[in-house]
Amino acid sequence: MSTDLEQNKDNAENKSVNVSEDEEADGHYEIQDPDNNEKMESFDIQNGILEGVSESYEEGQIAEKFNFKNGELDGVSETFNADKTTSTRSIYKNGQKNGITEIFDEAGNLSLRQSYQNDKLNGETKIFDQGCLIARMTYKNSELNGFCTYYSQSGLPSLRFIYSNNKRQGGAEIYDDKGNICRIDQYKDDLLHGVSQEITSEGRVIATYSYVQGVMDGETVTYDLDGEVEVVTSYQNGRVIKIDNKAEPK
Repeated sequence: MSTDLEQNKDNAENKSVNVSEDEEADGHYEIQDPDNNEKMESFDIQNGILEGVSESYEEGQIAEKFNFKNGELDGVSETFNADKTTSTRSIYKNGQKNGITEIFDEAGNLSLRQSYQNDKLNGETKIFDQGCLIARMTYKNSELNGFCTYYSQSGLPSLRFIYSNNKRQGGAEIYDDKGNICRIDQYKDDLLHGVSQEITSEGRVIATYSYVQGVMDGETVTYDLDGEVEVVTSYQNGRVIKIDNKAEPK
């Protein structure tokens, strides 16, 4: 449903005989489908602007419900599925999102929960799949800042990054299906940068990799079960320049 008064008035004049031609007319308006007389929209005007609850309908069922104050969205706004269950819910103040916004799947399960301040993402966002949490992250001024964690269907962490101003920075962790850390990476400005490690569930390092600005550069080292160096592969700007197999007899 449009929130623009002129469009509402135009719609009303075209589809309902109950709307005054006076653009500043106050009161309650309903727009009906001329073919079947089903309600399509309802809204209130005070002092020439939208005020209070405005609703739109599809096939006789409520589809959207908004609250207005002084012509701007203010309060809870909702959209609905055909079975009247809530599809989205947001909180507005002075025409901007302020507070929690939620999106639900067709089964009524929460699929997304976000926090807004002055129309920008601020605070924690959670993503769900069939009601199960699969990701959580923190925003500041609509940019990712802080931890971003993804979860497996069992609820255990599978991946964790640290963001600063929408870019991955510092340590990142990858987890196995039992929730144990199996790899640690280092990021700088959203690129792999520094030494990455592969780790067993017991915490033993089995390989290390060196990156510079997202490209393998330096030594890649693999270790045997006893923790002894097996192979050292040297990279330069992504290309192998030397392989030293320590396990081979000299």
